[in-house]
Amino acid sequence: LTALDPIEGGCRQGGTSVNGTDFDAALLCSARSEATSTEWLIDRKVRRFETTVGISDESEPGSVVGWAVYGDGNLLVEGTSRYGEATPVAVEVGGVLRLRVDTVLLEQPDDVSRPEVAFAQPLLVGGPDEIDALLADADR
Repeated sequence: LTALDPIEGGCRQGGTSVNGTDFDAALLCSARSEATSTEWLIDRKVRRFETTVGISDESEPGSVVGWAVYGDGNLLVEGTSRYGEATPVAVEVGGVLRLRVDTVLLEQPDDVSRPEVAFAQPLLVGGPDEIDALLADADR
């Protein structure tokens, strides 16, 4: 997923650690008190989306965040994460045109800065021809 530019939203790309595990690729989304979204056009060319979700280890302990993954506006999976937790996610996205991730800050101690929610090693799974076509479309 990090090879695609989002069509909307502001998650940034980079490496991070979640629950002590290093990931060389991640979508890092700043958690705010109001839900924020980032969305990608995946053109119905992908069968599954896999990632590990958690608060980046570079964030300070103490916060709780909510997160969700949507396909064409339909909720596919949602959860909450605390610092030091990692949640593996694998959802079917066959036939989905737009993939969206939402994040929201649920709890934050007064003395703690805003955490970053990591969607680590975000992987789009599909046939080689479909993935090649999706990447070719992204290069245009």
